[in-house]
Amino acid sequence: MCRDRSDGSIVVIELKRDRAPSKALVQLLDYVNQIMEDFNTEKVKGILVCRKIDRRTRAALQAIRRKLKNPDDLKVLEFDLKLTAFLI
Repeated sequence: MCRDRSDGSIVVIELKRDRAPSKALVQLLDYVNQIMEDFNTEKVKGILVCRKIDRRTRAALQAIRRKLKNPDDLKVLEFDLKLTAFLI
């Protein structure tokens, strides 16, 4: 959890090390809702960071974003990571 300096909103970040199934999106939404209740604010954004989201999760995300006042309040960041280790 952190703050967005541009507008002061609270940002909830859910990090998954691999693929994110639909339950990861549900978990993020649950966290966002809990923060909204605990801090009595609607200025909360959610970011799901994962290697990849599946087709069903992507479709659910798009449907949810269409219902939001500001669709950019819910984002998914996909990453590709390659690690090479060298024994020294």
